[in-house]
Amino acid sequence: MLYSIWFAHLKNFSFFLKRVFILFCFSLVFIILISKPNIYSIGINAGFSFCIQVLIPSLFPFIFLSSFMVKSGISALLGKLFSPITKILFYLPGCSAPAIILGLTGGYPSGAKYVKSLLDEKLINKEQANRMMCFNVGAGPAFIISAVGEILFKNKQIGIIIFSSEISFALLLGVFLGFCARISKKDFYEYKIQKCSTSSPKSFSCTLNEACNDSVNSTINMCSPVILFYAFIYIINSFHPEQLLSSIVPTNINILFIPLLLEVNSCCSLIAREFFSPTLAAFAIGWGGLCVHLQISSVLEAKKDFNFLHFLLFRIIQGLGAASLVYFITSKIDFSTPAIHQFNSDFVTPALSTTFPGSFALILVCIYFINNTLQFKSQPKFPANS
Repeated sequence: MLYSIWFAHLKNFSFFLKRVFILFCFSLVFIILISKPNIYSIGINAGFSFCIQVLIPSLFPFIFLSSFMVKSGISALLGKLFSPITKILFYLPGCSAPAIILGLTGGYPSGAKYVKSLLDEKLINKEQANRMMCFNVGAGPAFIISAVGEILFKNKQIGIIIFSSEISFALLLGVFLGFCARISKKDFYEYKIQKCSTSSPKSFSCTLNEACNDSVNSTINMCSPVILFYAFIYIINSFHPEQLLSSIVPTNINILFIPLLLEVNSCCSLIAREFFSPTLAAFAIGWGGLCVHLQISSVLEAKKDFNFLHFLLFRIIQGLGAASLVYFITSKIDFSTPAIHQFNSDFVTPALSTTFPGSFALILVCIYFINNTLQFKSQPKFPANS
């Protein structure tokens, strides 16, 4: 009895501290926005430029394709064809096969968008969706082979090795998770086409419009946290905290650790310039960075059962596994180091090529995740069927 009363008071006090912390952060950000309007406006402009020039052109076609395949019923029809393969390998229904392909080749948030569409149409359940998000995340060949391999490392072969390693380990991870789900006797949910409604199917134009609207909304949701992220980075950089902290942390950790946490583009640029290590680049791509995690979270934020902490754990596992494969392959091959100083410096975003300023931005951006993370304990994780 005494313990329950103490626990209730502790819970109320924790809730109070949480609100005070959020109020403090809000007040601090509000004061900074008033005192430095030019700085955050530059950051917002940089965020918009990144979304318009990189994010939207590279991701919108895949997001539209994933939404159209689900809403038109193509994904459900493909389920019959791929069901034996996906059930044996991944313990997933056949409709998940296109999602896996797009997720590993279409860019980081593409897999999340397809998984959300499958879940909305009840083609998969919540347990299957969470399991897919543990391995169905990839950067795509355009970024890894072209940008990282050819532009940064000046060697297309390195890009091919990293891309092959990322996909190979992701598939192995999917097989392993499917095996774990099978031996733990989780219910296998599969949508049955013959059980669907007898109502007339949607017209092609209606499906096309719905897919287009859904894709535009998803793209906007992904761009919003990226723009916010850029604004925070520029604001923090204006205070130059690296001058205070540069004597505390070693230089190598200083220049690599923070970009690794924040954003994969600037991190890969830094690795190619300072370390010329395909292994480190493979880990950075597998991990993805906080900016990518924000994009994926924005797609799945409406799904309260999305286990974000679980997702982060498997991002680390993906990075370590892909890096191990790249290290094993590259140790057998002699890569001559090119004139790295001639790489395209325009590929690096100045705001994200920072050191300690980004670490402070982590505190602000993590507020974005606090509510979703705390809700995991109060809700059932994986209902049997959805």
